[in-house]
Amino acid sequence: QRLIRKVCHGCKQKVEVDINYLANILNIEIDTIKKYVNSDKVEIIKSTESTGCNSCNGTGYLGRSVIAEIFIIDEEIAEAISENKGLTTIKSLAKEKGMKTIKEIGLLKVLKHETTPEEIYRVLG
Repeated sequence: QRLIRKVCHGCKQKVEVDINYLANILNIEIDTIKKYVNSDKVEIIKSTESTGCNSCNGTGYLGRSVIAEIFIIDEEIAEAISENKGLTTIKSLAKEKGMKTIKEIGLLKVLKHETTPEEIYRVLG
């Protein structure tokens, strides 16, 4: 889990971001982005940036939010763990059952205009 800075509501502006830039900076597949915006044809994503104001002391950010992976272990996953199936298999099972990676959670925060792609990159690399 990580803390990210939230964009300041006093100076935030909507901007358009190329999907390739977003995929590159978040190190996430373009198909994953398209899944979360519910469109196969999207090339431009609406995002947010902040210029800085008195409310945020010129930083463009005000407040924090958490991003975290939540891994729920059910019977099938517990069995895979006890059988030493391997990380790749266990992670695939978890994703099939709806687990979102920390990068996907970060992407959702960007798509909801809570933070910027650059902030997710700063925190997750």
